[in-house]
Amino acid sequence: MLVALEFHYRDPVRGFPQHSTRVALFPGAFNPPTIAHLAIARAARQWAGEVVWTLPRAFPHKAFEGAGFDVRLAMLRQLLEGEPGSSVAIASGGLYVEMADEAREFFGAGVEIGLLCGRDAAERIAAWITASRESSKPCSIAIRCWWPAGRERCTCRFRIMRSGLFV
Repeated sequence: MLVALEFHYRDPVRGFPQHSTRVALFPGAFNPPTIAHLAIARAARQWAGEVVWTLPRAFPHKAFEGAGFDVRLAMLRQLLEGEPGSSVAIASGGLYVEMADEAREFFGAGVEIGLLCGRDAAERIAAWITASRESSKPCSIAIRCWWPAGRERCTCRFRIMRSGLFV
């Protein structure tokens, strides 16, 4: 049985705009959430009606170190109170495709799900693509990067077709 994202904060003024058909998931460890995270999320609002800061219950590639899960969740809620179009959710799955499936379960099939990631995650994704190609397993994945104003822009873009996840 597929589980939907569990929301812990949604912007009370905007929530999910009824006219928007795009949501950007922003999964991360957020230990701590930084101004760089905030700048990426704000830039993504040009594309998405809502940015969902997503904290997985478990990471597929590392353990929780430093701040615990509840502390990270509290930091995100405090940071995002009053931030337009921002939400905080918990994902049961730790893989991007699992989080996208949970978002699809919550938002419905008519909403395009985007994925935000920082440079470290983009590098991991690129390594997974390389490993997939070397093992002959099919892989269709791409990255879309948002940078704060005045920074060099990243133009790479691709899609995971299985869940309609736009990266």
